[in-house]
Amino acid sequence: MAADAYVADGIGTLDDAMSRGFSHGLGASPANRELLRWMRAHNEQRPPHERLRFYGFDGPLEMTGAASPRYA
Repeated sequence: MAADAYVADGIGTLDDAMSRGFSHGLGASPANRELLRWMRAHNEQRPPHERLRFYGFDGPLEMTGAASPRYA
């Protein structure tokens, strides 16, 4: 939500969006930083109904310790 607030409405700073808007260390990615920077710059020239939004998910993908085989 922090990354979307920055991209869509300019709320907060880019550093804050990077540190609070990503998990699993993905906020340290230069490519993600450039993406948010570009999206915010793009949105500055657009009315609210035309602005890009930033959505993501954080699925429970850490399954290295899961018992196998087991019932779903």
